[in-house]
Amino acid sequence: MINVKPFREYDEHDVVNLFALNANSGNEGEFVSVNSSGFVNGDIYRDISLTSVSNIVSNRRVLKPEIKLATSGQDKGDVLGILLKNVRSVDYLGRDLVYDDTRKTEMNAVLSGEAALVLRRGMVLVSGIEGGTPKVGSGIAVSNSVAGGWRVYDAAAESTVKTLGTIWGEEDADGYALVYIDC
Repeated sequence: MINVKPFREYDEHDVVNLFALNANSGNEGEFVSVNSSGFVNGDIYRDISLTSVSNIVSNRRVLKPEIKLATSGQDKGDVLGILLKNVRSVDYLGRDLVYDDTRKTEMNAVLSGEAALVLRRGMVLVSGIEGGTPKVGSGIAVSNSVAGGWRVYDAAAESTVKTLGTIWGEEDADGYALVYIDC
């Protein structure tokens, strides 16, 4: 599982917030790509019901344009970037986060259906990279085994893989490496 430390170096212009993740949960640091429908100009919101009680209308507006976790083999043209916040609909106790903004903030999360912050270019400290020990100059690609996950590869040995970033620092004692993302 990918873990991202709070240290991040990026320009706010490299963050996209036009899409919602089309899943109940997603973890910060996971690679995402645009869903097949993409972004359509016009009414970009839809309503979903918060309750199924008779004679009560309680809707929440969510974004229509959606993203999904990236899959193996996707390259720069397909991958939008990495999630900067967790995407959740419930907390760790199973309580709905729609009603608990404080808990949502503590979890560094956005609600499923809300705009997910996606980093297109910048530096992050990351652990949980598959495929060997990260070395300076190695490339980063989408994991072969986990949707949205990361794997390290040697660009000379795997010339068919398209890089989504470069490792700029070897792993520290906690297993975190400095990675430059460029989607």
